[in-house]
Amino acid sequence: MSVTGISITQYFDKYYVYYSSTYKKGRGINFLARKPLSCNIKKCDIGWIFFISEQKYYNFNSSETLDADYTILLSITSINNKINLRTIEIIDGNVLLSICPYINWLPKAEVVNLIPEDDIKDNGYFIESNTFAHIITPIYYRTKEATFFVCGKLKQLQQPDIDVGFNLIKSNNSTELKSLDYVINGEIKCNEQDDDRNYYHFGYTKMSENYKNKATVNKIDITKRSDYKLYAGQIIYIYKKEIFKREMETNDITESLNNTIIEASPECGLKVPDNLNVTIIPGFESFESVDYDSKNNTYIRFIKNGDMNNVFTLKCLSKIGDKYISYLDEFYSRYGEFTIHKDGDKKKEHLSSPSKIIFLAQDMDKFGRYYCKVKNKVSKYNEKLITFKKIYLIPDKGANFVIKNSMDKKNNLINCQKTYNLFAKIKKMEINFNGNDTQEVFNDFSQSVGQMSIDDNIVNYNFSKSSNPIQLQCVYETIIGTEFKTTQEFERLHQKDKEIVQVKSNKTMVIIIIVIVLITLVCVALITAIIIIKRKKTKKIVKINEVSNYSLSSSTSSSSSSLQLSKLIPNSTKDTKSINKNISKIPSKSKTINISSNSKDISQTSGYKKNKLLIIKVN
Repeated sequence: MSVTGISITQYFDKYYVYYSSTYKKGRGINFLARKPLSCNIKKCDIGWIFFISEQKYYNFNSSETLDADYTILLSITSINNKINLRTIEIIDGNVLLSICPYINWLPKAEVVNLIPEDDIKDNGYFIESNTFAHIITPIYYRTKEATFFVCGKLKQLQQPDIDVGFNLIKSNNSTELKSLDYVINGEIKCNEQDDDRNYYHFGYTKMSENYKNKATVNKIDITKRSDYKLYAGQIIYIYKKEIFKREMETNDITESLNNTIIEASPECGLKVPDNLNVTIIPGFESFESVDYDSKNNTYIRFIKNGDMNNVFTLKCLSKIGDKYISYLDEFYSRYGEFTIHKDGDKKKEHLSSPSKIIFLAQDMDKFGRYYCKVKNKVSKYNEKLITFKKIYLIPDKGANFVIKNSMDKKNNLINCQKTYNLFAKIKKMEINFNGNDTQEVFNDFSQSVGQMSIDDNIVNYNFSKSSNPIQLQCVYETIIGTEFKTTQEFERLHQKDKEIVQVKSNKTMVIIIIVIVLITLVCVALITAIIIIKRKKTKKIVKINEVSNYSLSSSTSSSSSSLQLSKLIPNSTKDTKSINKNISKIPSKSKTINISSNSKDISQTSGYKKNKLLIIKVN
C-alpha cells in the first residue's frame, strides 16, 4: 500500500463530526468541518470519530465534555500489511539521513499505537518542538533481501500489525570515503574547523562486516562519549543539522513538520580502522574495576559484599594494547560472535556476550575463572590481532559469606569445600563450640586426622561427640594470596531433641505444681467453711437451750394439766414424723413459743451425730 496521503472532509448532512487528532497540546480532538482528517508522513489521524447532531464547537483545552450520538473507530488495512510513505533511492557509500514516524505520529489514544522498530528505538535524534512525532535516522538496506525499510509497527484493534516505512531502490551511483586513522584520539570530523554541535553523527556497519549478516547503524553523540561505541571497519557518516531544524521546528499545535520530504546526504564518510591489536577479557560494563596481578600475570575482579545479590552484565571487553578506551571496548564484537566460558564448569555451558549474572550470598557457584571464545567469524576477522585473556571473579579481601547449611544428618557430618573452581583452596577449618568457648582448628588437609576426614573435594568433620550447637568457619586462600571465609551455623540433632524433651518436662512440672496449689487452696476453703458452719450451729443450739430453760421455769402452778416429756431420740425421719404427729394431738390453751431456727437449721441439727437431740417447747 503506497500512501501519499489520506484526507477525509465534512460531507454529512445530519451530523457534525469530531475526530482524534495529533495535537501537540490539549485533548487532541479536531472539528472535521474546520480541519480535514489526514494520514501522511506528517501525521496520521486514525482512531475515534464522533458524530453529533447539534452543531457546536468544543474547546477541548478546557474541561468541556463531548457528548456524541455515535462513535466509530477508524482503522487502516493493507493487502501486504505495509504502509509505504514514500520511495527512497539508496546510493552505495552514501547513506541518506531522513525521518521516521515515531510514537506521537498517531493521536494519543489507547486504541492505536506505533511501536518503533528495535533498530530505531532511541537510536536517533529528536527536535524538541516535534514532540516525538518523528525521529531523525539513516535509511538503508538492513539485509540483502530487504526492499522495505521499517520504521515501526502500526497496532490497531482487531487488525493485523502493519509495517510503516519506505520502499527502497538501489542507485547506480557511489561515493568515496575518507580514511579515519585518528579515531582512537576521539576526533570525528570532516574538517578540522567544524563545530561538532552543528552535525549529526552515525556509525554504519556493512552486512559483510557483521556476523549477523545485517547492516547496523548506531547513533554517535560526540558530546556524550560514554554513550557510544566504535567498531572495527565501521563507517561514520556526518550530516548537517540545519535542514532538520528548519523543517521540523514549527509552532503549529496540529502540525509536526513544515514539509513532507526532509532528507540530507552525508557531508563525509569516515572509516574506523580494522587492524588494531586488542586483548579480549570478560568484564562488567568496563575495565574500571579490573585489577592486574603482575606477579601471576592475571586479571582480577573482586566481588565486594555490597555487590552480592546485584545483577551484573558480563561481556567480552577489548583493551587496545595496554590501554582501556571505553568507546572501543567492543571493537571486534561485530567481526565475530563472542561467548563466555568458565573453567571447571562440568556442564560445559557457555554464556552469550553480553549476559546477566548475579552473585548470591549463599551460593559460591558464580565465582571462578572466566574467558572468551569466538565463533561465526566474518572474513575480515584476523586472529593475529586478537589475544584472549582470563579473569578471576573472586570474593573481596577478607569477605565473609554466610552460606547454606551443608549438614549430613544421617552421618552427623558437616563440611567445607576443599577448593573453589581453581581460584581458591582451603587454608583453615575452625569449629567453634557454643557455650564453653572451645574450638577445634585444622590447618593440614593432606590427610584425614581425628574427626576430620577428606572425601574427594569435601573436608568433613564428625561432630557426634559434641553436645552443643557449633559454628563452622572455612578460611580460603585465593590464587593471588588474599583470603575470604564462609560461615555455617549448626545444632547437634540429639541435643536438639533433648532440649525439646526438657522443655516438655518443664511444662509438665509447672502444670503439676499449679494443680497441687489449686487443690490445696480448695481444701483450705472447704475446711474454713465447715469450721464457720459448726460455730454458727453451736451458737444456735445454745440459744435454743437457754430459751427452753427460761420457758419451763416460768410456767405457773395453776396449769390445768402438764405434760411430762421424756427424752426422745429419733433414729429416723419416720420416728420424727411420728413424734410430730403425737405432739399435734396434745391440747394446749396457751400460745406455742416459736423457736428461732428454720427447717434447714433443724434438719442440720437433727443430722448432727454427736448431739442427736430435738427440743420442742409446748405451752
